Amino acid sequence: MPEISVELVSTSDPKSGHVVFAENRKGISFDKILGPWTDGAKRIVITAPYIRKFHQARNVMELIEMLIRRKQPEDQIAVHLVTAPDDGNIQDQRECLEGIAEACTGTGIDFTWVFDETGALHARDITTDTGWKMVLDRGLDIF
Repeated sequence: MPEISVELVSTSDPKSGHVVFAENRKGISFDKILGPWTDGAKRIVITAPYIRKFHQARNVMELIEMLIRRKQPEDQIAVHLVTAPDDGNIQDQRECLEGIAEACTGTGIDFTWVFDETGALHARDITTDTGWKMVLDRGLDIF
């Protein structure tokens, strides 16, 4: 895949745009590509149909860790995950998501989740109550 030029956005003034980066590129982090657009949010909805395996749940945790680092200590952020059930291993998936919720206790993050049972969930995005919607072509599996 050819390298694609991307205009760098000031972290103090996030702007709308489209960012594409090459696969296996170094130096990419949730802080750089999502942080400025989540700053100040009190409610964040993550729509990611494939949070089924450990590495996918770890990506959710890394996103939450970024939110914790960037928020003020007194701030509370409600993070709601909408995902699809893993029909092959739904109990492990439930336990993993409950583990994320428990790990958030006392951090200022209220993590909740729900299974979308419609079978139609495909889009991957993060929406904030500050008006930002980040469309994620590959979901949180960007590293």
